Amino acid sequence: MKNENIQGDSTVFILLIKACANIRFLSLSQSIVKQIPPNFLADHWLQRSLIDMWGKCGLVDEAQRVFNRIAQPSIVAFSAMINAYGLNGKGKQAIELFHQKRKTFSMKFLMRNELKVSMPIDCFARSFQFDRAQHLIDEFEKDHSPCPHMYMTMLSSARNKKDAVLAQQLFDRIRLLFSDEKQILSSATVVLANTYGLSGNLARTSDLRTKMAESGLKKVPGRSSTIVNGEIVHFYANDRSHPLSEKLYHQLDQLKDELIQHGYQVDESWVSRPLVDGETNESVLWTHSERLAIAFQLIQNPKPSFIEIVKNLRICQDCHTAIKLIAQIHQCSIVIHDANRIHHFDLTGKCSCNDYF
Repeated sequence: MKNENIQGDSTVFILLIKACANIRFLSLSQSIVKQIPPNFLADHWLQRSLIDMWGKCGLVDEAQRVFNRIAQPSIVAFSAMINAYGLNGKGKQAIELFHQKRKTFSMKFLMRNELKVSMPIDCFARSFQFDRAQHLIDEFEKDHSPCPHMYMTMLSSARNKKDAVLAQQLFDRIRLLFSDEKQILSSATVVLANTYGLSGNLARTSDLRTKMAESGLKKVPGRSSTIVNGEIVHFYANDRSHPLSEKLYHQLDQLKDELIQHGYQVDESWVSRPLVDGETNESVLWTHSERLAIAFQLIQNPKPSFIEIVKNLRICQDCHTAIKLIAQIHQCSIVIHDANRIHHFDLTGKCSCNDYF
């Protein structure tokens, strides 16, 4: 369109914004927003799309700025802003805005779709307010079919609390409700195995891994994407397909040595599958896709100020711990967009999720 000197209308920019929200890379989104004519910014649907995009790209303050400019936010704008808060680790603000929305719209109206309910459930579960989260699920299911995302959110939080009893109860519920959905069952089995491992029951963890392998359930391979010189580069777990693989794995070894010097210890409970010949728990964890993407960025620029990665799965706790240290040691802000939320790792070694992931 630019080559033919055609000016896009608000609908074109809404579609572009939605595409950017799906891709989630900040630099690409900023390049599109710079091209939006100022007179389009008052469009209600474009505003809602911008809130959603900024939230998914990790700029929650920019999402809030757009939201605050709306005189009378619709339920869609409220939902987009609550989602932006929740994705970026601002659970308190998400819950406060959810209560504000309840004062404006009836509960029955709020329960019309799962997006409007999922984020407050996520916020309650992450703060271990399981009864309040379950209450919202029960209200939602009075008029809707069960939503797997809501139960996976609860299961992940039970894992973070190392509550194996609750995790088993939730897993049993997931297996009952979604018995035909293999990907959900696979993910739930992995989280349950992690929970038993974290709670010290390694025998149960091993048993679940074996049963998962025997049943034919397959864990979705982890894939992380990052941008280098304007090009999106993809890495899979244990990936050796890149032309710079030798340098990549040398950089990984250097990172591991740095982290060990700063007190890092591998958490083997996060290995979610049986080992094959030649593998160790450490080697499996250190070749997770997000670590490969970070190592690749450090090859391209040994002293980066910012690294951004998009991952198709949730980050594991061992990677989370490692990346906090990498950000601190290299004095580099790192943003990981995983399947559930956005992790902002700052220069002090802290993450925006406050370790609720």
